[in-house]
Amino acid sequence: MLGNPHVCGGVLLSLNPAIVLTAAHCVADAPHPSTIEKNPYFAAYSHIDRKKQKINAIDDWIVHPNYNISNNVDMHYDLALVKLEDPLEQSDHVDRVALWPADGRLHSFDGKLMGFGFLVKDGPEARRLQSIDVKVTKLASGLRDMVEAISADDEQRACHGDSGSPLIIRQSVNNDTAPYVLGLLARIFGVHDLDPNHATCPQPFKKNSKVPTITESFCNVSNMLDWISEITGISVANLTDPFYHVNDPCYESCAGRWTASKSHDSSGHKGDDHWHIGFGDEAFLKEQPDKWFIGPVVQDNPMYHDETSFAVFIEPRASITPLFLFVVSCFLLI
Repeated sequence: MLGNPHVCGGVLLSLNPAIVLTAAHCVADAPHPSTIEKNPYFAAYSHIDRKKQKINAIDDWIVHPNYNISNNVDMHYDLALVKLEDPLEQSDHVDRVALWPADGRLHSFDGKLMGFGFLVKDGPEARRLQSIDVKVTKLASGLRDMVEAISADDEQRACHGDSGSPLIIRQSVNNDTAPYVLGLLARIFGVHDLDPNHATCPQPFKKNSKVPTITESFCNVSNMLDWISEITGISVANLTDPFYHVNDPCYESCAGRWTASKSHDSSGHKGDDHWHIGFGDEAFLKEQPDKWFIGPVVQDNPMYHDETSFAVFIEPRASITPLFLFVVSCFLLI
């Protein structure tokens, strides 16, 4: 593991209840919400821009029972499920995504890694959702082995803050194409941090080498389907169905760890409106000097992702020191 990033990715599996799948190492070291008098965690969602999010408290999370928090070498069970307090409203900006089935066979090895990690070495975290093209180099559906991929561009790679971010592929299904999650980012091989105390984007071991030694390694979600189904109450068939609709019966009476709510929250929490969470630039500070914010103050970065993709964020509640920042990106069809 390359440090302990304060930004993590993930994917929505369900809207009601609102459930996010992420990397275990993104939450395992943090105090569980049930052990804290004032829950310090919440989610923000509905836009790719971190300055324009709605918020939703984190109610619970559970780490895979086989995840070894003290062993940074074995990453095969590096998964956790996070439940948000209020259900989410399905929209053009927020939706669930299917997981790769255990018996799946890839028709294309082209994928995308999406996240909000750091943009460059010693630079800022992404203000908007980023993506890079990758080629899947290893996949054993339904087995314990990790999924591996390499970037299509030597200058683009995962950075700190991208842990838990999804590897997305599109496959032909019933005369249509649909996105699937192959895995969530767990480790990056072939790189190192120049300054472990200031980890941003790790650098290659072999500078200027044309050999693709940098490999992104992802936790294989197809091997975890039974556990995910047990906790969420969503059947494996529905978890792996890209056309599974939010109004299907499970959303009325799931039998998993978390139950559905009868009402949707389409606007998020109304409290803490004086807080701005995420990215602050000079223009924001001048326009709204009376507001507080959590996150870096940097110049606007032109490296923005396509506006047609959207995200869900998880970050710490603004009432405490921001020692733990956790971001969840939700993939939408692009």
